[in-house]
Amino acid sequence: MAARWAVNAAESLTGRGRYVKRIRYHGKGMFGIMKIVRCHYFVKLVEGPPPPPEPPTTGFDQAKEYVQQLRSRTLVNTL
Repeated sequence: MAARWAVNAAESLTGRGRYVKRIRYHGKGMFGIMKIVRCHYFVKLVEGPPPPPEPPTTGFDQAKEYVQQLRSRTLVNTL
């Protein structure tokens, strides 16, 4: 069994929960609509040392990756 400090988050995901609309009654015949939004949050914990941090990407690298993604896409129903 590993120590408590040797546990790290391997994955962190969110999911959609229920979306509920309710009527809230005010005075003088007025009303408002309440929106109750919920979400699911999943964390996968893994024992062992954390992975080494990734080097930060620069804006130029992000732009280059974005242009590459645009060029590699497939255009459907075109000439």
